Amino acid sequence: MYETIVVGYTSDGYYGPIQAGTYDDLETAIRFPELKEHVDVIAVYVYDCQGKLVYPRK
Repeated sequence: MYETIVVGYTSDGYYGPIQAGTYDDLETAIRFPELKEHVDVIAVYVYDCQGKLVYPRK
């Protein structure tokens, strides 16, 4: 299980982290995050079920 957090701007001017869903496979978590509104994405972070950062890799 992977949790995706994106950082970006929303249409109402908010800038910051946005929770973007939980996924079973890493590729979907990275490439196809589910966002409820339009977001200009700056960065994508993916964490495993233990809270360890798995993408981007260090």
